[in-house]
Amino acid sequence: MAMGPRLRAVRQLLRSVGNWAAGQYQNPISRAQLRDSLLEQLRAIFGPGHPLPSAARLEQILAGAGEAGLDAPKLIRSLRLLVESTMPGGRDAEP
Repeated sequence: MAMGPRLRAVRQLLRSVGNWAAGQYQNPISRAQLRDSLLEQLRAIFGPGHPLPSAARLEQILAGAGEAGLDAPKLIRSLRLLVESTMPGGRDAEP
């Protein structure tokens, strides 16, 4: 797999996650678009045969950005743990 598209997907994923953790994507429509975009970027990064996080679980984590007491590092950690749970030998525990 060529590195160019994968690196672009990594860049876009990091920008999107940073914006999300900073408080953007508060309404359900923009969160759904973000969820779809993140899944597309993860597919580009890991390849078409790699299992992706469930859309429902990803949506649940994305919606958590509005909860009191969840700062950016905690939000990003939750998202990271979700992605790692789909990796071979990754974490099985839900974030």
